[in-house]
Order: sequence, then structure tokens, then C-alpha cells
Amino acid sequence: MRVRLALLVLLVSLCAALAPGATAQIWPSAKPVRIIAVFPPGGSVDQVARALSQQLNVQTGQTFVVDNRGGASGSIGTAALAKSDPDGYTIGVVFDTHAVNPSLIPNLPFDTLKDLTPLMLVGTGAMALVANAAQPYKSFKDVVAAAPAASVISPWRSLAISSASSGLTCLIAAAARS
Repeated sequence: MRVRLALLVLLVSLCAALAPGATAQIWPSAKPVRIIAVFPPGGSVDQVARALSQQLNVQTGQTFVVDNRGGASGSIGTAALAKSDPDGYTIGVVFDTHAVNPSLIPNLPFDTLKDLTPLMLVGTGAMALVANAAQPYKSFKDVVAAAPAASVISPWRSLAISSASSGLTCLIAAAARS
């Protein structure tokens, strides 16, 4: 009986030693981790991605590389993130447009809720509406009141919003009602 038990233990030990890939992989490894910044270089998303990359490099000893994939309100970079290998070597930095893109852009090549996992909120940013100091506007009500007259005088003097951000749009809509 003891001989059989000894042979069984020996056989199991040999099988375990010879089994390929039975050891756990260490993460992160020598392979760089890609941080997709979903807007072009120079903007706030790029700056956050670079600050994170630098600190993660220092704190983990692992290489983190920023890959800017701007365009289509962040959806091009987000699509690249959603299609990346699920091996933990690609993460993304997205902006507030990420939350509204599914309602603004038909046929996105990814499902925000199913294809992505939120890891953490990195920060929030304040936005302000400002005007040239020489303009007659002293409040947002002044801007709203001037809008119809400005577009009648010249289409080049009309007011415009340069972002599809839901936060800015909601702010302007609320302010216009007040």
C-alpha cells in the first residue's frame, strides 16, 4: 500500500512538473501597458493620461505608453480600447463625451456598458463661459438676448458651442431658461 501511494505521489509530481504553462504569469511584465487617450495630444485627456503614465511607471517599474487615438468625440479611441486584447495591457482615459456618445453617434462599434469596465474616476473639471472683455455681455442672459440679433445681422457673428459635451449643453440650456 505504501509503495502504491509513493508511486502515485511521484506520478502526480512528475505530471505537475512537466505540465506546460502551469505556472501563473506575472503582470505586468516586460510588455508595455498601453494607455489609450481618446483625444489628440495637448488636451486635458492627453495630460491626464501622461500624468498617470509617468506615475505608474515610477510606482510599478513597468512601462506605460500613451497612445493618442483622437476623433469622433472620443469614440475612435474608445473603439480601439474595446477591441483590444483583454489581457490587461491596454487601458483607456476617456472624457465626459464617453457617457453621451451612444445617444449622439448612431452605430458605435462598441457597447459602452457591455464592452468596457469602469476602473476609477480620475477627476472632474470645471468649465466656464467667458467672453472678450470688450464685448457688452455681463452675464449669460446678455449673451442669450444678443443671440437672435447677432445671427440676423450676420451669420458670421452667430453664437456657437464648440463641444457636444452633455455637461456644457445642459448648463447652457438651464441658464437660457433662467
